[in-house]
Amino acid sequence: MPEIHISPRGFDLLPFLQYGISGVPRIPDEIILKTFGHLTPRPLGQINIDTASRCNLKCIMCPLWSEQRKQDIHGGLMDFELFERILDIMSREAPHATVSLTPRGELFCHPRAMDICRAVRAAKYPLCFITNATLLNEEKIRELFEIGTREVRISIDGATRDTYAAIRSRDKLYEVIEAILCFNKYNAAREPHDRITIILNFVLQDTNAAEAVAFLRYWAPLVHRVCLLKWGTDKDSPHSSAVLNKKFPAPARYPCLYPWMHMHIDVEGNVYPCCADGFVTMNMGNLATQSLKSIWLGEKYMKLRKALLEGDFSEHPTCAKCSNWNITTRKNAITLDGLECLLTEDIYSYSIHNQNPAPLEQFSASAYEQRIQTLMQDEAGMADLFTIRNP
Repeated sequence: MPEIHISPRGFDLLPFLQYGISGVPRIPDEIILKTFGHLTPRPLGQINIDTASRCNLKCIMCPLWSEQRKQDIHGGLMDFELFERILDIMSREAPHATVSLTPRGELFCHPRAMDICRAVRAAKYPLCFITNATLLNEEKIRELFEIGTREVRISIDGATRDTYAAIRSRDKLYEVIEAILCFNKYNAAREPHDRITIILNFVLQDTNAAEAVAFLRYWAPLVHRVCLLKWGTDKDSPHSSAVLNKKFPAPARYPCLYPWMHMHIDVEGNVYPCCADGFVTMNMGNLATQSLKSIWLGEKYMKLRKALLEGDFSEHPTCAKCSNWNITTRKNAITLDGLECLLTEDIYSYSIHNQNPAPLEQFSASAYEQRIQTLMQDEAGMADLFTIRNP
């Protein structure tokens, strides 16, 4: 079987902790905990920046639209001057980190989105971002290739048009598919090292659970990775699924490692430790007035790390109810509809990894819907698809 491509993340340690290196088993949990079981963090691995906390869609499970989190933070957009300041600080204090843009908003709602992307590349960071893809067109996609984008995660959440609209509030599925196939077309025309890694996110919930396997089977041959995100297992979410909670029970808890590896920044420059803190309740500092190093090694981060090591969540209720703390990943090499690929599972997601996505020359809405309906009816042999065989 050919080596499976796992999207590179610069100097971030997560790929090695999660997947291991080709031919070498992943690092056991007990070794990870011994390595990180102290207060002093390793060099910062990944920085997520919310350049926009607004979105043109209104997904039913998104905290952006909750009563607790209003859309009036700076108009939902980061000032470009603040972004430049943060990027300058990062280039001096965390030059080897990986940068991901706008995990909790839509990047292309920002009027200077392409300037932001160019600035990240000019600072010599790999460009990675999450998008709903509804605001992309071929001109923007072509420029994303030209500036050297590394990874694009596209959120869909529905295999059928009706389900997509029910979850994401707008009938935009076919526009998103056109954008995916545009990435697919440009990738097919380029050498492997010049391609953009395309990842599709599908948030599992009762509304779309019946379409999940069909979605995975349709898209696995066409993109680098398909992720079924298990957000529906968060019991504190209004869209928590009893069925999914039973299917994916949480393992015994040990300290979360994200505060040793990751930093998240909102549109006002506030720093918080994790994307699970959807309402920025754990403010670690602000990069509009502080250095990155003073925050990363500061009292608030150290206090959080100490609490996680001791299992004391009394002052961190967001961590206490979190269901995404475990980064350990199990994996199987599998064959899915004749495609040799890698299936990985963690507490957060199931993912199919494909090293060599195939181009799709033409797209027909009617043919797509027919194929999805066929896959939804054809579950023979799929019962154990999500059975991870190696402990």
